[in-house]
Amino acid sequence: MAFIRKLPDTPERLEHLKGGAGHLERYALLSPEEMRLIADIAKEHGLFLISDGVYREFHHGNYEVYYFLSGRGVYRSNGETTTVDAGTVTFTGDGESHALRNDGPEPLEFMAFVLNLPAQA
Repeated sequence: MAFIRKLPDTPERLEHLKGGAGHLERYALLSPEEMRLIADIAKEHGLFLISDGVYREFHHGNYEVYYFLSGRGVYRSNGETTTVDAGTVTFTGDGESHALRNDGPEPLEFMAFVLNLPAQA
């Protein structure tokens, strides 16, 4: 199932995602069919852009990794706040929460990978 392709020209616009203010734009890296093939390990993915607003989330049953490509933002995780920009990597574990806000004039662009926890025997 190897492939090489370009991202679509137009992102999906996600308004008030998970109760946050503003919107995100997402370019899906994999099709829904491809995601179903790896559903036991991957929950979500994509190239995201935040132009305005805040995205908040509490994790249960998965891990999330962000890799920031451009822009500047404020990232809050478990009571700690830090600035994120190009080259920053964040990790949110099971049972942890985080919030992200664009803090600059340009869109905050990042890759997101959400990985499911292994099934418990």
